[in-house]
Formats: sequence, C-alpha cells, structure tokens
Amino acid sequence: QEYPTRAERPLAAEVGNHCYLQYGTHAAADAGNGWTSHARMGQGRYPWLSAWPCDSFTEQRDNLVKGSAVIEELIGVRPASFTIPGDVLDGETALAVEAAGLEVGSETDATKWQKLLVFPAEHHPAGCERLVELTRMLPRDPQHAAQVAMLKFWLGFARRHGRALVYLAHHHLVMYEGNACYNLTAELLRHVLADTEGDIYPATLTALGRYWRDVLSPRTRCLKISLDGEGVRLENTGSRDLTGLPLELELASGGRYMRLVDVPAGAVVRVVA
Repeated sequence: QEYPTRAERPLAAEVGNHCYLQYGTHAAADAGNGWTSHARMGQGRYPWLSAWPCDSFTEQRDNLVKGSAVIEELIGVRPASFTIPGDVLDGETALAVEAAGLEVGSETDATKWQKLLVFPAEHHPAGCERLVELTRMLPRDPQHAAQVAMLKFWLGFARRHGRALVYLAHHHLVMYEGNACYNLTAELLRHVLADTEGDIYPATLTALGRYWRDVLSPRTRCLKISLDGEGVRLENTGSRDLTGLPLELELASGGRYMRLVDVPAGAVVRVVA
C-alpha cells in the first residue's frame, strides 16, 4: 500500500514475503540507496549484504534472507513461499529465491506477456534443484466484470489441463478504493465452489507448490505408486508426511471412485480396492 497511510478502514497493512526491500515500489526506499523510491537491484549498499561489492544474485538472496528473518522475528513464522514485488526480476531471481531457503515461488521467472496470454505450467526454474514456480495469472485485484470473467476463463483452462492457478487479490487492502475487488473476489470463490463440480482444490501457494514438488514433479516427486495384488501400493520416500492425497481408483468393472490417503514419511501404505 502506498504510504504515508491514513485510512478509516481497520486494515492498512499486510504480512507478505516480498523481500526486505520491495524492489520497484515505494517500499524500496532506504537509507542505503539514498531513499530512492522504486529502487531496483544494484542501486544501493545495505547493512544486510553479506559481501560488497556484490552481484544481482547476492543482493537478491540477502534481501530475501533479511525479509524472512524479520517476519520470523516479529510473528514467529518462517516463510516458505515468495512472490516478487513490483514486477522486478532478472535471470538471477529464481536462483536467489532457492538459495535463500524458500520452497515455492510465484513470478520468479515469468514475463508479463506470459501471465497475460499463456498459462505457464508448474515447473522448476532453470538452474534450480527443488524450487517450484507457480506463475500468477492476470488480472490481479479485479475491478470490473470483464476482469473476473477473464479469471474464470483461466480457471476453466486450469481445470481442463490439471494446472495450478495462482490468484492474487489485495481486496483487504484496496477497500479504501471501494468494494469492487472484495465483491469480485467473493464471486470468483463462489464460482469455484458452485460451478466446478469439486474439481478445484483451493489451497495456499505453499501447499500447492509442495504438493506438486512431492507428488507430481517428474524430477523431485517422492511418492511411488504401483499395483499390489488387488490394491494399490503407495510409498513415501521423502521426509515430509503426505496427508489427504486424492487417490483415484478405476475398477475393472468400470466403477471409479476416490479416496483420501495419508502416507507418513518413509512409510508404505496399501489401499485395497
């Protein structure tokens, strides 16, 4: 939110992991860059930098580490996901996010035209070992019916292709501009619940990213599934418990149903059809 802030509404701030200095926004102004509004990488020298001079990768990594440390110090939560502020990124952003210990990123390697015209699939950004990128689609913060209609189109695309759709709305912060974003966000959620026949699973960015990494990613998945006699054998070779996994079973008779299965870390679970 632009500052200085003066609002009659009860909400005037949010907790979000967007670096310590939020590049490309008013919140990038800092003594280390001479209080330059909308500063970018390479425009300042800051006390939290681990080395000087430094490259873009080092600055972004240290910026992320500092931001995560502040959040953990203030509210006791260690961030696991990240999204860029102000659409400021370069070829080092995804690598810096992973090096800072974060698991899931949004917009670490996507251009604006990709977010507007195509639907990037879940992936590990180039050079990253385990970081998961779930690209946020436009428009964000919908203000009129045409924008929420476009979001419904992308939701339909995600449903048909089995993709994760990342939706970002600051309806809790832009209430001072009116209630349009709030009401349109509510309409989008009603559409998810009423019109998609239970095909859509709403969750946080972190939850969806971890699920894709551990269950669906061809490179990092730790869930092994095989037929075992009259049932299915599920083995979790990872270090994280997998709970509520949607296991779809198709019978020889033509019947089909789904069960939610818990597979603890390092365990094998057998499900009899």
